[in-house]
Formats: sequence, C-alpha cells, structure tokens
Amino acid sequence: MTVTIIENWSQFQEVMTSNQSSIILFYAVWAEPSTSIKPVFEDLARQTMKLRFYTVEIDECEDFTDNYGSLHMLPTITAFHRGQNVAELSGASESGLHDMIAGLS
Repeated sequence: MTVTIIENWSQFQEVMTSNQSSIILFYAVWAEPSTSIKPVFEDLARQTMKLRFYTVEIDECEDFTDNYGSLHMLPTITAFHRGQNVAELSGASESGLHDMIAGLS
C-alpha cells in the first residue's frame, strides 16, 4: 500500500469513521527524528497490506492540530481501529514501529 497524506481535519475524520485499521505518522519536517522514521514508515506501508497508512505534517495541517490537541513528541505514530486509538509510539523507534505493526497485523 501507499501512504496517504491527511491534509485537514475533515480528512482525518473520514479515516476515523472507516472500519479499517489505520496507522498515522504525525511529524514535522524540522524534527530530525521525524525525517529519519518517515522512510521506514513508507517502506513498511508498501509491505503491509492489512493496514492503511497515513501521514500528517503538523505544520501544514493547522486545523488538524487545533482540533486534535497537542502532540507531546514528534514523531508520534498512532494506530486506530474503527476510530479508537489502540496503540501509540512516541519517538523514532524503528523496532517499536515494527512491533506495533506486527501487533496489529
């Protein structure tokens, strides 16, 4: 699968109302850990067919951060199932990301 970019709050709400499991990378281009984990995230998206992969670049999606609230660390990777947060990873842990995906697949 490919990674879909979430550009606004409305798009995020569509993802949340889906019955599919999804994993979202919240990142910023100025945060080095974000730029190091993003290629890993994109590679895993190509390898994993059971999950939908999304990214939110927080500086480009202002209405999103106004509605979602603050993120305590960038990157933050969150897994959702039927709109419910089922797992969260803060920071750029490649092994943690692999473990999260394995637990969801």
